[in-house]
Amino acid sequence: MKYDIQIRQAQPGDEMVVENLLTTKVHELAAKDIVQWELDEVTWDALSKDYDITNFYIVYRDNKPVATFSVVDYDPTYWLHDKPKEALYIHKVMVLDEASKSGISTMMLDYFKELGRKQGYAVVKLDVRAYKKPLRAYYERNGFTLVEIVDLGKGYLTALYEYKL
Repeated sequence: MKYDIQIRQAQPGDEMVVENLLTTKVHELAAKDIVQWELDEVTWDALSKDYDITNFYIVYRDNKPVATFSVVDYDPTYWLHDKPKEALYIHKVMVLDEASKSGISTMMLDYFKELGRKQGYAVVKLDVRAYKKPLRAYYERNGFTLVEIVDLGKGYLTALYEYKL
């Protein structure tokens, strides 16, 4: 089946779309005994402390929101030694189960890379919990290279990846 898939930058007024996508994903993962985020971390009230709505991108399949991710140009939480505007960083990457295995996650990564190119960056970066081996392997298949694994004192190790543009 062929779908019309579009990626659009979120605009003011899209806050609840982003929150609903993320909270739905928290519930989908919880049903599989997987914790990626806690519900209180994905409310717009919590997200707005670190993100502007325009940091988010929403993926629509046949005009229905099915995925989202955020892009920022500074990440002092995970990339402790990077300076502002040194790279682009992707966070909160998720695809609803109904749209999984559709190629949307690869489209999002390709979009992120192209965004970095268009904005003149030499590299784009992401982080993932080190124990999430299938997700790490997916990023590696998409050209991301492991930079290092760091312990940020939050009870888990984080794998830092980059993609040179």
